[in-house]
Amino acid sequence: MLKRYALPTIFLLLLTLTGAAQEPDDPQVMLPEDRSAVLSDTTLKLDTIIMGPKKPAPKPRKPKPPFPKGWVMVENNGLHGFITAEGKVILKPQYSKIEAFGTIQRGWALVERDGKQGFINEEAKEVVKPQYTKIGKFGEFHKGWSQVERDGLIGFIGTDGKEIVAPRYNKVHPFGEYHRNLAKVEKDGLLGFIVISGEVGAEPVYTKIDSFGVYQKDWALVEKDGLYGFVNGGGEEVVKPIYQEIGRYGEYQKAWALVKREGLLGFIDTEGKVVVKPQYSEINRFGEYQKTWALVQRNGLWGFLDNMGKEAVKPQYKTIEFGEELEKYKGEKK
Repeated sequence: MLKRYALPTIFLLLLTLTGAAQEPDDPQVMLPEDRSAVLSDTTLKLDTIIMGPKKPAPKPRKPKPPFPKGWVMVENNGLHGFITAEGKVILKPQYSKIEAFGTIQRGWALVERDGKQGFINEEAKEVVKPQYTKIGKFGEFHKGWSQVERDGLIGFIGTDGKEIVAPRYNKVHPFGEYHRNLAKVEKDGLLGFIVISGEVGAEPVYTKIDSFGVYQKDWALVEKDGLYGFVNGGGEEVVKPIYQEIGRYGEYQKAWALVKREGLLGFIDTEGKVVVKPQYSEINRFGEYQKTWALVQRNGLWGFLDNMGKEAVKPQYKTIEFGEELEKYKGEKK
C-alpha cells in the first residue's frame, strides 16, 4: 500500500512526462525518435511503484503421508500389516496388498486378501470385509456410492461400507440415461431398474424397455414374453405386460389407449385401468356414425359403444344400414 506523501511525487512525475511529450523543441529535453518506448518504459516503472512487488509463489504442499501418523508398514511372508515406531502391533500382517489411505475413500485404505478387496479404517478395523474382486471410487457412478464386483456381478456399497445394491447385475447403466431417478440394469439378458435410493424398482424381467414419455408422461412401454405393459418413473409396473398391442393415447378417445389381448380389442385409461374390456374383433372411430358412439363388432355381430365405455347398442345385428350415403355393414372389415 502506498504512503500518502508518495502520491504528489507520482503526480508531478506524470506532469513532467506529459510536458516533455508536448514540447519536443525544448533544447533541454532529449527524446528518442520512438517516443512510445519512453512512455511504455515509464508506465512499466509506474506500475511497479503503484502495484508494489509481486507476492512470492505459495510453497508447494507437502504430500500427505500414505498411512496414519506413527504407523509403520511391515511385511511377513508376503503379507502386510502395521506396527508403531515402538514395535507395538497395530494390525498383524494379513493382507497381500494395502493401498494408501484416502485413495478411494477418506480415512480408508483398500486392502486385498486371497484376491478379494475390502477396506480398513484408521483404527485398523475392517469396515468392508475383503469379498469383492473390484472396488471403484466413491462418487464415480453416483454420489456416495462405490461400484463393486463379486463373482462377475455388479453392485454398490455406501460410505458406511454397507451394500446399497447387492452384486447381482451383469450391467448397470447410468442414472438419467432413461430416467433421472432410475438406472437400467441387465441380468441374464433381461432388463429392469434400480431406484436412486438403491431399491429395486423393476426386477429384470423385460426383454425391451422403451423411452419414457413416448406414450404417457413418466411411463415407459415394456415388453415381457412378447406382451406389452408400462412401468412408471418409480420403476413400478402400472400396467402388467398382458397385451399383444397397445396404441397411443388419444387416437380413439381422449385419455384412452386401444389395447389388444388374445386377439380382442378394448381400452385402458391414463391410470392403466381397463375402461373397456378387450372383447371386440373390431372397433371403429368415435363420431364416424354417431357423435359419441363407435361402431363395434363382436362374434360377427354389430353394435355401438359410447364414449363412457358402455354399450349403447349391444352387438346383435348382422347388418346395420345407415342409408344411401353410408356404407352397409355386414360384418366385413371396412
